[in-house]
Amino acid sequence: MDFRKTDKGYIVKLKLGEPIIKSLTDLSKAEQIKSGEIKGIGAASNAVIGFYSLSCMEYKFKRFEEEL
Repeated sequence: MDFRKTDKGYIVKLKLGEPIIKSLTDLSKAEQIKSGEIKGIGAASNAVIGFYSLSCMEYKFKRFEEEL
């Protein structure tokens, strides 16, 4: 991962195959980032997307095993 700190936050570039959540968590700990928001562009070779269903009162997940 490469990153640069700016006056408005951080610009992060992940390497191919680098895990998104772990990389951002590690950066947050190293830079002592307590809270924030994430915006991004790019692609993934697989992903899990989840949401909370109010009617079922549980989390639902969908796994994608393809280029996205």
